[in-house]
Amino acid sequence: QLLALSLVSIFVLIVVILPLMSIFIGAAHWDSFSIALDKAWDPLIRSLLYAFSGATVLMIFGFLSAYIIVSKMVSYWRVFDAGIVFLFTLPATVLGIALILFWNTPYANFIYASPLIIIFGYFGKYLALSAKISQIKLSQIPHSMVQAAQMVGANWFQTLRYILLPLSK
Repeated sequence: QLLALSLVSIFVLIVVILPLMSIFIGAAHWDSFSIALDKAWDPLIRSLLYAFSGATVLMIFGFLSAYIIVSKMVSYWRVFDAGIVFLFTLPATVLGIALILFWNTPYANFIYASPLIIIFGYFGKYLALSAKISQIKLSQIPHSMVQAAQMVGANWFQTLRYILLPLSK
């Protein structure tokens, strides 16, 4: 374990820390860092907001997609599963062009001209990852627990809230 920790530490030092140190040493003054941070603050906050929004949307829809697949609640669940995987294997350029062609119209310009188009791109590209992670967790929950909740009168939302979400968390 000590050898592995040493190798990883040396790798991080060479790949991350030394290049960052060369940037800090090569900078003329600390004032240039404050100017750069002032200029980069708004885009940084926007990027973090988009990432948080995209991750939230992906986990919600990934969980629901995984629930559809695991519970086989629709007859075409295999086609649904294959479609999600197809979106993941689709090159990002093709997905981007498809989003542009579909949303760059006068009636949908409010989406194309907003950050929603970025969230849609995240959604299309990475839904398979969150769905497959949730699918693995949901498949580990015994079906008898869901049946027991249904037998005592729990509806779908209560089963989801008190059984499936906590156990797959």
